[in-house]
Amino acid sequence: RDRKFCGNCGKPLSSKRVCPGCGKDAEPGVKFCGSCGASLA
Repeated sequence: RDRKFCGNCGKPLSSKRVCPGCGKDAEPGVKFCGSCGASLA
């Protein structure tokens, strides 16, 4: 399930997620980055 707040600072998260591999924005609901293929789990 999606988190609504940052686990580090507590700020609300936007609907977009950022890929941990390449740092690009990832669409909500996708499991893998469209740019580098990293898992967004």
